[in-house]
Amino acid sequence: MLSTDVKTCDNYLLLAVHLLTDVYESSHDDKYLRQCLAWLELGIQTSPATHQITLLLIYLYSITGGTL
Repeated sequence: MLSTDVKTCDNYLLLAVHLLTDVYESSHDDKYLRQCLAWLELGIQTSPATHQITLLLIYLYSITGGTL
């Protein structure tokens, strides 16, 4: 596959991160947010063409406010 192709596993990554984000929002435990960011950073390295990953990274980094 080309680096510009959206991979099929990207959707599973996004689903997992959205679910973990829900857990973070209900518990306010930073470990869930850190896990989301780590998974998304790995995902953006392997699939830079997936714009949903980029947007979710921006959203989650804005939540942290530079505190992590």
